[in-house]
This record gives sequence, structure tokens and C-alpha cells, in this order.
Amino acid sequence: WAAIEIGTGNDDLLNATFRYLSEIPPHTHLYTEEVTKEPSCTEAGIKTFTCTCGDSYTESIPTLGHDYDAAVTAPTCTEGGFTTYTCTRCGDRYTADQTDPLGHDYNAAVTVPTCTEGGFTTYTCTRCGDRYTADETDPLGHAFGAWVLITEPTTETEGKETRTCSRCGLVQAQAIPKRTQMTDGKTDISVDFGQGSYADPDALHLDIQAMDPAKNEAFLHRIKPDLYTQPVSAYTIKIADESGSAVQPQAGHPVTIRIPIPDGLVPESCVIVHVTSMEPLKTDWYIFNPSPSGTAKPFTISGRYFILEVSSFSPFVIFTESALQLGIAQNADKSVLPFGEKRILTADVQDLPNGAKVVWEADEQYVMLKPSADTRSCEVTAKKSGKVTITAKITDANGNVIEQDGKAVSDSLTLRTKAGFFHKLFFWIFRIPWPFIKK
Repeated sequence: WAAIEIGTGNDDLLNATFRYLSEIPPHTHLYTEEVTKEPSCTEAGIKTFTCTCGDSYTESIPTLGHDYDAAVTAPTCTEGGFTTYTCTRCGDRYTADQTDPLGHDYNAAVTVPTCTEGGFTTYTCTRCGDRYTADETDPLGHAFGAWVLITEPTTETEGKETRTCSRCGLVQAQAIPKRTQMTDGKTDISVDFGQGSYADPDALHLDIQAMDPAKNEAFLHRIKPDLYTQPVSAYTIKIADESGSAVQPQAGHPVTIRIPIPDGLVPESCVIVHVTSMEPLKTDWYIFNPSPSGTAKPFTISGRYFILEVSSFSPFVIFTESALQLGIAQNADKSVLPFGEKRILTADVQDLPNGAKVVWEADEQYVMLKPSADTRSCEVTAKKSGKVTITAKITDANGNVIEQDGKAVSDSLTLRTKAGFFHKLFFWIFRIPWPFIKK
């Protein structure tokens, strides 16, 4: 102790009483541990051991390492996908596993064009809803059909016509201007026409000239003399310009002529001939008839007027039809027709109208009929015994039975046929060429 130098200012130590032990027991460390530095994901921790005697030492605690949670970000149409890894302890993060963008997956929806709006295609992405339009087409425009007459125009009121679009059903209507009418004060013949018949109707006038049938007999006789009696009346009708020259209506725009019916004439028994050529060696005509057939054209009757629609002007001649009569004549003045005998029946008729023919009818159970090529005669052969009525009728070109005064033009003949056993036996006996019988 004496060897210890005690500095000044340590009086307590200088005055202390010291006792010395002869034996000191050995010291055993008793350590307590304490984590003096927590380990992290990237740095080791420290654990300190301290003895009661003050002795201490440390141990390293291993790093924890990162504990990543993966969060996947899926790719979209325009951006790539990736995975975000985030440490649950320290928050450290990084991205990896990148994928390419998916690109758009478009569905096409076609909007077809209409009459008034164009068409297009709408492309819509099934994933993200992005859309755009392309493939534009022009509007189709209306597909109108023909104009359909709804109301006829008259000289007093406008008419109306419509047409319908076959695609959208739009109905378009337009007015038809009033018809222009020209009337001759002497004959009461009038002509009316619609818009388009003449470019400048105000510069035209109606010119009517009556023809005297007696003075024009040679000319009028050339017009179907086999079908008609003497003409009742005849006119030349024309619409003329200031010089008197005839002006025909424009193509596709016919005019309507109204001709008064002569007194005492039955309109239904008349025909009207429209002469279209005045050349001396050639006469062409159209026939107007209440019941036309073949190439004939119809006329109508309104009150006491004939109504005709024509596309050109020239003479018009009114005839009354010859009475059409039919009778049956036979080549034998007998009412009995034996088996095997052929009887020829002839239709006693004036010249048939154009396209008309004679139709022969009978109960073919008893006889066999064989008309001639021109149908004016018919061969009759007995088949069975009995009483048979044979009828001849006249039909027009369309197969319709011609009537006069509401009755069919026809005639009938009744025959009694003989076709028993002996009639047939004698027939076949005389058909055999016996050598001892001279014919």
C-alpha cells in the first residue's frame, strides 16, 4: 500500500484503515444479456453480456434478411405488367418479372348505312373499353319505287302521287298540276292533258274538222270494212300552233279526248277507229272498243261522251258494229246420224272479229267432234246411240264468249245417233272389200 502514491486531495484515502486478508475466494462471473442493437434486414444486431463485476462482452446477432411480399401488377392493353416486392419489415421494395403490354382486343360492331346516314364500324376493346370508329361508308340514298297515282288531277283540282322507299319506308308525295282543257264550241269535243304533254300549252289551240262520211266514203271504206257498217261520224282532231300545224304530245304524256255520243246511238255497240296514217296506199289504225281484245284499246263512256286516251292526233271515225250472228248448217238434211257416218256441220257466220273463233261443244259420250283448222266447220261421228245437242259459240282472242244484248252469240243443233249392234255390224260389213261386191 505504501508503494501506492496517493495524490493530494485524497485525505480520506490517506487516513483510511486497511485490513489485509490472508485468502480471497475466486470470483465467478454472472452475466446478464441485453440486446443492445436489434438486427435489421441488412445489418447484424448486438447482444451485450454484462457481469456483476462489470465485466462484459458482446455477440453478433445475424441479419434478418428481407421478408418480401409480392404484389403483381397485371399488364394492360397499353402498359406492361410487373411484380412489386416489398419487405414487410423495412419497407424496402423493388420491381421485377416485367411482362409486355397485352395490346387491344377489339370487337367490331358494324353500323350499316341508311338512306340518310353513312355507315361505320365501331371497334371496342374487350379489356379496357377503348373504342374508335373506322370504315365509314356513304349514305345509301333513298330507293324510291315508281310514282303511284293516288288522286287523278282534273281541270279543277290538283292530283296527288306518292312513291315509297323500299329500304326505309319513307313515303314521298307530290302534287300533280291541274290538267289543261281545250274545248271546241261547235262540236263539244274537248281535249285535256297534264303537265309534260306540251312545253308551252298557252301557245296552242284546239282544231276540230268534221268529216262528211258520204264525201269520204272511199277513204273510210278502207278502214276495216269487213267488221263495221257505214261510219256514223268522223272528225280530224288536233292541237295546233299559231301556223295551224299539228303539235303532237310529248312521248309518255298521252292526252284525253272527249267526243260526244251521236244522238240515237247505243254507245256499247260502237267502235272508234283512230287513223294514224293518211297515206293513199296505206292506212294504219287503232281500234277503240268497250270490250277490247287483241290489239284493240279500250274507251270508256262517261254520260253522253266517249273518253279516249291517245298519244297522237289524226282522224277519228265512229262506227257501229255489224250484228254478229251465228247459225249451224249441215251437209245432209237429216236429224239421224247412223254409226260410222260422218256429218259435216258448218258455222254460218259473217267475218269473225280479229282473233275470234268458233267453239264446238257436245256430249262426247254419243259423238266425236273434230273441228276444222279455221274452226268454221266440224266433223261429227256417232259413237253411241242417243240424243245429242251440238252447240257452236264464238269466243274472242282471249277465249271469252262473245255476247250481244247480254246473250252469247251461239246456235245449237240436235241429232239422234244410231249405234246399235246391227248398225255397227252393217257398217263393218260394208267396210270389208268383198270380191263379189263392186263399189
